Amino acid sequence: MNLTGKFNALVKWDTPYRKRLALAGVAGVGLACAYPKLNWAGLAWVVPAIWLLCSMGRSGRERFYIGLVGGLCFCLPALHWFRYIPYPIAPYIGWVALSAYLALYPAFWVWLCWRIFPARLEGDGSEATLPQLVERFFSVSWAARAAWILSCAVIWVATEMLIGSLLTGFPFLFLGISQQTITPMIQIASITGVCGVSFLVVWFSVGLASACLLVIHRPGRHWLWARELGLPGLAAAAALVFGVLRVSDSVAPQPGEAAASDGHVRTLRIALVQPSIPQTVKWDDEANLKAFQIIQDLSAEAMKDKPDVVIWPEAAMPKLLQYDEDTYRTVTSFARENKVWMLIGGEDAIAGEGPEGEKNPKFFNSAFVVTPEGEVDMESKYDKRHLVIFGEYVPLADWLPFLRVFSPVGSGFTAGTEPVWMKFDETEKFRVAPLICFEDCVASLAREHVDAETDFLLNLTNDGWFGASSQQWQHAANSAFRAVENGVPIVRCANNGLSCWADKYGVLHGVEFENGQSIYEAGYKLVELEFRRPRAPGQTTFYNRHGDWFGWGCVLLSAALLAQTFRKRA
Repeated sequence: MNLTGKFNALVKWDTPYRKRLALAGVAGVGLACAYPKLNWAGLAWVVPAIWLLCSMGRSGRERFYIGLVGGLCFCLPALHWFRYIPYPIAPYIGWVALSAYLALYPAFWVWLCWRIFPARLEGDGSEATLPQLVERFFSVSWAARAAWILSCAVIWVATEMLIGSLLTGFPFLFLGISQQTITPMIQIASITGVCGVSFLVVWFSVGLASACLLVIHRPGRHWLWARELGLPGLAAAAALVFGVLRVSDSVAPQPGEAAASDGHVRTLRIALVQPSIPQTVKWDDEANLKAFQIIQDLSAEAMKDKPDVVIWPEAAMPKLLQYDEDTYRTVTSFARENKVWMLIGGEDAIAGEGPEGEKNPKFFNSAFVVTPEGEVDMESKYDKRHLVIFGEYVPLADWLPFLRVFSPVGSGFTAGTEPVWMKFDETEKFRVAPLICFEDCVASLAREHVDAETDFLLNLTNDGWFGASSQQWQHAANSAFRAVENGVPIVRCANNGLSCWADKYGVLHGVEFENGQSIYEAGYKLVELEFRRPRAPGQTTFYNRHGDWFGWGCVLLSAALLAQTFRKRA
């Protein structure tokens, strides 16, 4: 059997259309395995190629369905943790609905990639054999194919930008996130953002698909495959070299590093308190108070390590700090008696209308600073800006109240309006930019929180909604990219899961407890960050200065490609 026949037998090219759907679905499951916790990152470099090969020569509708099935089989296992939200029925509905919505984007990508191909390949699946399709594919020049391969990567990035922007955005599963453990490769995000990593992966993958077809087309000249992979391969190699140089750069001491050639090094000791409170406790007042006692006990235990700062995760307090006397006294007394700074997550409120402000009050998901003197610094209070749809607010709830049944938080929170920098340490203030919950997954928002004087980002999160699942690992991988993009460390304090920190290169530290207990259990961790004082002149990354220039540029190019192909086919 010749090489073409072997390839035919392997992928069952001439078998019915449903077999291609099945192969695309298997590839989608494989792509889910590229993400944490499995971290089989290499699969991300081949799955887009498989989707394109499966849809080659099919009609436009069939191409779309192949991409849709592949995307759905990717999203369902990747987002399986949605099912763990302790709320009847709605989590399953949300899991399936969100997966189906996100699957539309790879479906569109597969459809548009073949739509813009210079030669017409689509048919009903029976008009052309594989050799004929390959012959048509290589009837176009190498330059035209190279431009098409590049265009496919551009379109992928455009879909990610839309995913991250439409309907409040859900940038949780960008393809580049799957590469978080490959530290040198992800450093390009300091220039392009995470979408630049996605671009490289897809560019190489589509080149790989073209190389496979070339091996079939010219079986006796195997070396020709390098021609198809040359440009994306060189780009990936250049990004890798850039990453190696960036990671190995030790000219200027950075936060988290131990040495300084001038000035002196200040070490900030941070105690991350992880209470691991089940989310069901939030609706049980008695159990909630017991859980609050766990937080206090862990904080008291952490004081034996003499931390400078004690941090509690999102929603750590059972009642409103400003309005509940017992909660206020407990928190401020702890800070005053231990002479320690505290950064804590909790809810806040502003009175509404009526004699006692009972009508339409506003609630906020907030972070507070408590000084060693036991004072709550309200000027440094941060209100979460990017709320999770249905999780923290219900759109149109005032006009359609029945929609509140789909949310565990009822009417929900009000969004904050601006970033806040928290400063502490009376002699040499450290400047901290807080983020709450999934805000560290939104690159453009995190970027607004980092200026030239920011020492580190801080994420307070409550991942207890999702049990002991891969969600916590996926969330931490997203956090790591915010560190790379902005050139500062990020410290994470979670209710359960990954309370840890990532250095400016995106490497996670302190993931495991020292005593070997599960990351999902209650405990505390001590983080030591080192800073040079007096402070060196602020150095921000290209991405921090210029934002998503690369991603939105891909959106504009994709719009032009789409318009051009419709004009040609009109």
